[in-house]
Amino acid sequence: DSTNNHVTITGTGKVGGVYAGRAESSTGKAERNTITVERGGWAENPVFGGYAKGGVTGNRVYIKGTANATVYGGRLMGSGTAEENEVHLDGAMVKNQVIGAEGNNGALVKENRASVTNSLVKDDVIGGFSRGTNGKAERNTVSVTGDSARVKGTVTGGHAAGDSAAVRNTISLA
Repeated sequence: DSTNNHVTITGTGKVGGVYAGRAESSTGKAERNTITVERGGWAENPVFGGYAKGGVTGNRVYIKGTANATVYGGRLMGSGTAEENEVHLDGAMVKNQVIGAEGNNGALVKENRASVTNSLVKDDVIGGFSRGTNGKAERNTVSVTGDSARVKGTVTGGHAAGDSAAVRNTISLA
């Protein structure tokens, strides 16, 4: 398991990809990990608050700088639970998608959040995404706020692909 790890990319830092917590075993979990990208900081490749096959819970990503790839609060590569993961953008720029949490076949993706405050996202923003068969995206939220907030793609509270279901997801625009 990978738990309680913290990564900060400073205002002058530039990195490839970044994982705050990563568990590779089939039952491994990534829980309560945090990434902060400060103003001026840069991540060139994907950003993962938590990345695991068994479960991702309570991971957080805070970006005030730039991410030149997709940003995940939690990325579940198996069929467990992705719960309470969050991505918060404030004055940031993200070139690809922003996803609170994403899970594979059979995953329960619930109560994840993506918030965009006075930031630019050049692709989609998704609160929770369940791919494949028999999964569920439930009670995920997306908020987009501020006069300079821009999302060039689609804003989706919960997205279900394949035979998965999306229920009780919300979007707030202000």
